[in-house]
Amino acid sequence: MVHVAGWTGLRAGELAGLQVGDVDLSPSRSGSALHLRRAVVRGGADPYGPLKTAASRRRVPIEDDTADLLREHLAEHPHADDPTAPLFPSFRLRPASGPRSQRRHGQPNGSNWTGRAALKHLAF
Repeated sequence: MVHVAGWTGLRAGELAGLQVGDVDLSPSRSGSALHLRRAVVRGGADPYGPLKTAASRRRVPIEDDTADLLREHLAEHPHADDPTAPLFPSFRLRPASGPRSQRRHGQPNGSNWTGRAALKHLAF
């Protein structure tokens, strides 16, 4: 998940909203990609909601290394045969708990959290 976040620049809600069926690893001429169709939103009964803007609904090309990691991830995914299963089932956005000063240290804070987590785990 951290690799995908770091190399695609997806927002936290977009990353959490990816489902197994959104991964295209076919060796076509256009290459492997992720299809962004939904995001996870905070609050409400249904965790999935629309993307931030209409233009956010897009195809995000991925590099061969990322595609290889996603192949490995899907090979071990407990619900790889269900296209509606969350791609990263353990990744959940926590609801905001008030002003920033009142949030617990380490609590995810949208796309900023994704960027910081990716930078911590990637070696340049």
